[in-house]
Amino acid sequence: MPNPKTSLYRVLSGAALSLAITASASASEFSFKVVASGLKRPTGIVAATNHRLYFTEIPTPGVAGGQNGVKELRVRSGKIRTINQGEPEPVNITIDHCDVLYWTCKSAGVILEQAAWPGAEAAPLITGLAKPSGITADRDGVLYFTEVPAPGVGGGANKISSIELETGGAPVVLHTGDPEPTDIAVSRNGDRY
Repeated sequence: MPNPKTSLYRVLSGAALSLAITASASASEFSFKVVASGLKRPTGIVAATNHRLYFTEIPTPGVAGGQNGVKELRVRSGKIRTINQGEPEPVNITIDHCDVLYWTCKSAGVILEQAAWPGAEAAPLITGLAKPSGITADRDGVLYFTEVPAPGVGGGANKISSIELETGGAPVVLHTGDPEPTDIAVSRNGDRY
């Protein structure tokens, strides 16, 4: 029987709701709990400290100034707060060790950054990208992201890049040629997937 007091949460997002999956001692047993419903096409999601989740919603992909947004969900209370709204297509999101959020905006070709506390404002971190999609930050302050201008087509157009957050500089291309690198993750030991 799953232990409902286990603190490990894995989160799934779907068109209508998000679920928290609480793991038990046995990896094959889970309990499910709806933590938010009525969402408008949730896409990217990242877990943060203090039982917070950040996610993106894209009810109107490619439309600037609309209902697309970045949201914060307090898991314990169920309260949702809008962090940013109006970007044309905020696809995926990550958070670094300093509680700064980063998300890709696919149709605008940018990566935006914003501190996770109230009153902070979003600013472009990188512009001029070709349909950025996946994004993650590692423990050492390196941001990794994917660009997918040619979905489903192998060759050099789609790529995976990184940028040092503290020193800045130009992004460094790490890999090209995959047909559709839509997302990226980094493990604690630095392996990238």
